[in-house]
Amino acid sequence: MGVDFKEYIRSSMNDSAVVLAVIGRHWINKSWRRRGAWVQLIKSSVDFVQAEIELAFELGVPIIPVLVDGAEMPARHQIPYSIVGFESLNATRLRPGRDFTNDIENLIGAIRRLREQGVSNKNFNIASQNTPT
Repeated sequence: MGVDFKEYIRSSMNDSAVVLAVIGRHWINKSWRRRGAWVQLIKSSVDFVQAEIELAFELGVPIIPVLVDGAEMPARHQIPYSIVGFESLNATRLRPGRDFTNDIENLIGAIRRLREQGVSNKNFNIASQNTPT
């Protein structure tokens, strides 16, 4: 309590091996949509999702988009300029039922490899890391 939230996130992200961006079907912020064209937003102090993704890019922390509830990755025209590039990151899915265990094990394995390798680029390819070792 009493801590500046933005500073706390920056400090925490500096110590992070990876950022998981959990994306559901309603993840896209409605204020990002502008007549189907490129979005031009001034940084919003209330949009912490956007701010956290921007910060991860700035700090070079790998981002793994995690798709849940049948979500798809957003298209370039659906996101703000400040996080362009996010739409082309390789995502992983977490599916319910019998696929969940396999999906979560793949995600955990990818995170472990990131920590071991000290990967610090924003374009970490989770798909290439899902091969058995």
